[in-house]
Amino acid sequence: MSSRINRQILAKGTKMEFEPIKVTDKTGEHVVLRSLRCGDAASLAKFQEQASCESEFLPWVPGSSGLNRETAQEYIARFADAEREMLLGIFANRELVGLAELAGIGGEPYCYRRHRCTIAPGLLRSHWGRGLGAALFAAMFEAARSVGYEQVEASIDTLNERSYRLCLKMGYEDCGLLPHAEKRPDGTYRDYHRLVKMLQVHGAV
Repeated sequence: MSSRINRQILAKGTKMEFEPIKVTDKTGEHVVLRSLRCGDAASLAKFQEQASCESEFLPWVPGSSGLNRETAQEYIARFADAEREMLLGIFANRELVGLAELAGIGGEPYCYRRHRCTIAPGLLRSHWGRGLGAALFAAMFEAARSVGYEQVEASIDTLNERSYRLCLKMGYEDCGLLPHAEKRPDGTYRDYHRLVKMLQVHGAV
């Protein structure tokens, strides 16, 4: 899958782009994995609203911080020319049904953290259990390796057993519990699993 990572040379650096590939899920349906483009803004806004209604564990809250067409375009544009960050979508019949974000930890001033990144996936309930979450992770792991990331980190709500099991299946290791990682609007707290997956051998060039 590494041949699908296209790093285009730009005036200010390089641009990450995942070339479209077709994947067959466990039901036999054909879907397409590719980088999001500015023309996908309406699809992204629709996906965000539906996904946030289906799961309480996504970082979007319906009616408060939801995306519209304009803000979705701005969100996609943030990644469009990024050197080491990317938005990857899963499209079924041209409809966005899955999304993953690859982002670094710390930013440029914190060069000693440039080996660390996060991958945040989301999938519509209609496409759960089809192997597409694993496909998203596999593609993002390859993308992360291609730009020099050595480890991927995740923080998973302890009530989100589905995502936790998937992360373990994809090779993450549980590094312990972060108590009171989140305070909900009703005043209750949520604890998070802290996980990490090593992508490269330490010290390797």
